[in-house]
Amino acid sequence: MSADSASDLKEKGNAAFAAKRYEEAEGLYSQAIAMLGEEAPHTLFGNRAAARLGLGLPQQALEDAETAIKKDGTWLKGYHRKACAHQAMGERGVALETYRHALDIEPKNKWLQEQVRRARAEVVSASKVEPVESVDAWIVVFESMSDSRERLSTLAHLWNQCETPDRHEIFGQFLSLIAGAGTQHTGVKPEDFTEDMMVSLPMDNYEDLKARIPVDTWMAFFRGLTRQEKVQGFKRMWESTEDKEKNVIVNDLRHFFLEPLINGGSSQAEEDDDDDDSAEEGEGGAAVAAAVTELEQGAKVTSDVGLAVPAPGTGEAVGSSGRQD
Repeated sequence: MSADSASDLKEKGNAAFAAKRYEEAEGLYSQAIAMLGEEAPHTLFGNRAAARLGLGLPQQALEDAETAIKKDGTWLKGYHRKACAHQAMGERGVALETYRHALDIEPKNKWLQEQVRRARAEVVSASKVEPVESVDAWIVVFESMSDSRERLSTLAHLWNQCETPDRHEIFGQFLSLIAGAGTQHTGVKPEDFTEDMMVSLPMDNYEDLKARIPVDTWMAFFRGLTRQEKVQGFKRMWESTEDKEKNVIVNDLRHFFLEPLINGGSSQAEEDDDDDDSAEEGEGGAAVAAAVTELEQGAKVTSDVGLAVPAPGTGEAVGSSGRQD
């Protein structure tokens, strides 16, 4: 038979698909693909993927979508079919990454931008009712939150979920991550901050988010992690935040942890003015003051307000068509 016959089969398949006769459409596309063999175009595999999705066959649809992408890596509908297949299998994070990959190909495509937005929302929504399986899966959820204040509030709630030894180790990690504020730079070490300094964060600025956060499934997942997993989780969340969010986090570290240590050190130095060790304590206070400076420089701190520090005078925290081819 000729290629024209395959083209006729494709058009008939398109008509069947439009009428939601998915089984008929799948059969017609399959005949056309078999007829053309290696010469079958990417659009035939993409169309059959759509028909198989309509039949509730996501794994087979995924295979067709991947074949379509191999044949033409710039065909955006191939990525759409692939993402839909992953969504049908409950693999929402993979679907999101698929849409993001497509958006990299055509960054200004408004339709793709909307698909990414929807896929992100689905990832977050599903995580509120289904258990989060791993730190990797959690990071996808965290990165998918569209609201900056939602991410910051979640970070604060997760911090408050931690036992003080966990907080102490997480804080030590932040000292290194944000500005290299360790013995190499300032002489400030995690052990300079005792566990009793690892206070809970007040959540006054996030009263309006109470209906959404904390999410029980998120908190339960985090409580079940080992200490090292929590430390790594916070590290990866920090790396996932935007610059303005890093500013907020640094402001909180300064306000709740570094400044109290500086003030406490200054008071102690005054009380022990005649003590032989007072010079050492003064040096320690200077080191912590240097750490504050490094925190500001390392994260390019602006005037953004932190997790629980109200803004002056406000009390607020600063945060495809269905047509076949």
